[in-house]
Amino acid sequence: MPYSKLKLILSLVPGLLLSLFAVAQTANLQFNPEKTKLPRTFYQIFDKNLPIAYGRVFTGYSPQITGSPFFNGPGWTDGKVVFDNVTYEHLKLQYDVYANELIVKRDENLPYILSAEKIAGFTLGELSFIKIAKDNSWKLPPGFYQLQTNGPVQQIAARKKILKEIIEDSRIKKEFITVDEFYGFDEEQMIPIKNKKALFQLVKDKKALIRKELKGRNLSFKNNREAFITTAIEIYNQ
Repeated sequence: MPYSKLKLILSLVPGLLLSLFAVAQTANLQFNPEKTKLPRTFYQIFDKNLPIAYGRVFTGYSPQITGSPFFNGPGWTDGKVVFDNVTYEHLKLQYDVYANELIVKRDENLPYILSAEKIAGFTLGELSFIKIAKDNSWKLPPGFYQLQTNGPVQQIAARKKILKEIIEDSRIKKEFITVDEFYGFDEEQMIPIKNKKALFQLVKDKKALIRKELKGRNLSFKNNREAFITTAIEIYNQ
């Protein structure tokens, strides 16, 4: 079937994203790709003519650069993508954190980059990511965010990489450095968690309990910031 007819069929799927995400207007972020999943026959009929089968070829990075630009390093992870209002499953995915782009590999074809504008969210294994739009009510930078905790207090992570130049033995070396950012929010506030003070402001009514539990688990904000934040919020949500 011609691509124009396929687009017409997809346009007839009403309001799929209205119930999929609560991003800019509520304090409850969720990702549920099951709500935009179409019957199996749809994927079988269109197969290589599906909208997700097209993208810009990924050319990679120089092997001279150390570190990895990808989330959880190189390698492909099985995942799902909500693309152009439709869920696609069983995809080989890489999340290029440095470029904030999602890469797909289908069959033996060259990997390609999906249009970020059409991606509402995706999964990498059991991990979920959503796209937060430019006009969100929290004034967060637009892009993909990982959903980390759910409950009265939610936590999201902006996975980030920078390319750092290092002069070593009179030569310039380049390295990908991780500079992740974490945010917590409830019904009343959204707080960038840059230090312990910001974290305990978010969970202040259980501050003493959380401090005791974190100490008992030998967790340090300085040595393992992500585990410290996530554990604190999980304790709060119990």
